[in-house]
Amino acid sequence: YKNYLNIFNKWKSEDKKIIINDLIKIYFEMEDLKNITKENKEYEKILKEHSQIDQKRIINKIKVIGGDEGIEYFNHITNIVNNATQNSINLEKQITDNMNQAFWDLVSEKIKSEEYTIIIDLLKDVQFLLCKCVPNRHDIHFKIVNSLEIEYLEDMLKNNNIDDNMIVNTIFKIIHWINDFNSKEDLEFKDWVKNIENELTNFGRDYFEREIDVSKLLPKIFKYTLTKIESILVLIDEFKVTDCYELLKNKSK
Repeated sequence: YKNYLNIFNKWKSEDKKIIINDLIKIYFEMEDLKNITKENKEYEKILKEHSQIDQKRIINKIKVIGGDEGIEYFNHITNIVNNATQNSINLEKQITDNMNQAFWDLVSEKIKSEEYTIIIDLLKDVQFLLCKCVPNRHDIHFKIVNSLEIEYLEDMLKNNNIDDNMIVNTIFKIIHWINDFNSKEDLEFKDWVKNIENELTNFGRDYFEREIDVSKLLPKIFKYTLTKIESILVLIDEFKVTDCYELLKNKSK
């Protein structure tokens, strides 16, 4: 009988949570309706009056069902929603940044665990974006693919035959291609290249003599290079809507 009471009370508690969550959801749906109708002042006034009455009833129901704990839970959710609304842009950026960081942390862990297929996946992303910089230049696509030698690297990693110098050379080839597509006035990129060159001086040494953490260095390089190519693509798209681009395009016909 005691076991039955314990199970029943647990079920009742869970059931209360479901009902309270449903009531809170309805409460905030009413809030959304008030925001939607702001442009129509007359309708907004009527809806606001009715919504406030209904929302008070919802709060009373939450108190009846969950007592003071139910109201405390409601207030907690309300604070979260209000803060999220007030800082929606910052919140969205924070979520994006956290997701981005989580991905690169995962890359770092995979490299640390010697799961090097992630390097190939990232190289393929780099190759795709570089080719996208010149979508109609298949001759340049051919050069990019040949220079990065991803298939060779992939075979090498599958056979656990890691050649550090090959990886270093591939990184420098990526830098070379970015430099070709990037603005010559990008001093920030030039400074980054100098710093990476300094960090890579010890990379080609014997695995056990390395003075750097590969699982941190490689994600840092890929993160920067992918972001840089994406920013170049944005600049290319912006240039394509200028009069200068139209003039050059007409001249080439």
